[in-house]
Amino acid sequence: MKNVSASYISSLSSQLDASARTFMERWIEQPMKFICIDATHLKIMDAGKYGNKSL
Repeated sequence: MKNVSASYISSLSSQLDASARTFMERWIEQPMKFICIDATHLKIMDAGKYGNKSL
């Protein structure tokens, strides 16, 4: 794909932007369940060695 013009890339990007916008603005017809998981990562010493732990 050495000979791809800038206008071709621009055209593809515009099409992709339109598809992404349609997807993001769609109405979600069914309820969706989700869970959010978060942690704080700390560097601690455990058994004489430093390591990362999630809290």
